[in-house]
Amino acid sequence: MKTTFKLFALLFTLCAFVACSDDDDGNELIEFTITSISPESGTEGTEVTITGTDFPTDASEVSLTFGGVNATINSISSTQIVTTVPAGASSGEVSIAANGFTRAAPSSFTVLVEFTVSAIVPEAGFIGTEVTITGTDFPTDPSAVALTFGGVNATITTITNTQIVTTVPMGATSGDVSIVANGFTKTTPSTFTVLSELVEATASDIPAPTTGGGFGAPDEGPFTKFSFATGAVTDSDTEWDIAIRATTIAVNGGVLTGTNDEPDRNGNGGAAIVDGQLFSEVTNADGLTFAQDASGAFAIPTGSNNGWYNYNFMTNVVSPLPGKVFVFRTHDGNYAKVEFLSYYEGAPASPDGFADTPRFYTFNYIYNPNEGNTLLAN
Repeated sequence: MKTTFKLFALLFTLCAFVACSDDDDGNELIEFTITSISPESGTEGTEVTITGTDFPTDASEVSLTFGGVNATINSISSTQIVTTVPAGASSGEVSIAANGFTRAAPSSFTVLVEFTVSAIVPEAGFIGTEVTITGTDFPTDPSAVALTFGGVNATITTITNTQIVTTVPMGATSGDVSIVANGFTKTTPSTFTVLSELVEATASDIPAPTTGGGFGAPDEGPFTKFSFATGAVTDSDTEWDIAIRATTIAVNGGVLTGTNDEPDRNGNGGAAIVDGQLFSEVTNADGLTFAQDASGAFAIPTGSNNGWYNYNFMTNVVSPLPGKVFVFRTHDGNYAKVEFLSYYEGAPASPDGFADTPRFYTFNYIYNPNEGNTLLAN
């Protein structure tokens, strides 16, 4: 009896040992590790490599997500997983689940979004002009964006995901406005024109002599020609904008009026008179109607109270009419505005019509040297 019992116990122990050995074979769960992810940022579709140890080699046994969005495994080995950033992924944790364990990559992944640029306003301006760029999906951290005007770095004033506000940087040149962010480089739909600064100056004591006139006789002698581009009197037959003799002002545009000794018109100049505004209030030539000299008539009408001046026969004083600003289109199509100050040498505040020397013009002007641009104020 004892012998039978011992044999039974030995057989039971042997069977249990074999059974335990069978359970251990191939069923032990191995805990994997993740050591790195490269790159740590990218757009949807970017290939990403995850390295570690003890990954399953069957991709179907691994679940991989980017910010909670399932990703497809392209290839897998025990030490490396190659995948791509899935559509709809968001920045955050990259997670792997396998062998009953869940691990996150040691660093989070930033999903980069391809931004768009839809407009830039204005499309032309001076150094320091504020410029607004609109679009979609801009980073909201200005340090993540590089912005240039013609290759010159610009400082971002404010930024949202749909708008960038900046200023034209010193040294900028006309050309592309470029934005680099999220690994993408885009240019604005239109180029930006960097304007030359407006010229603001006073022309003093420009002589306007006449060899005739008086007692109803017509004025005679050459006109004094003036160029806004150079800010000086010129002898050129073509590079002049206005010409003066006594109280008459000619523009280099139109045709001869029939006046004695007037210069030939060979430009596209013209004049517009703005009434009721201060010099500083006239900021743009856009929308003005420009007259040119014509047969029998100057663009700026002659005679007291008709054009730019009033003549007081009691005091013998010629005075600029107040509240009038004269906008000129130059011979080559640029623009200038003029405020006449005095008709007397030295521009006395209270001229003496019988003692002060007349026929010397002093006027303030602002000249825009930028072709086709109508701005008349900085």
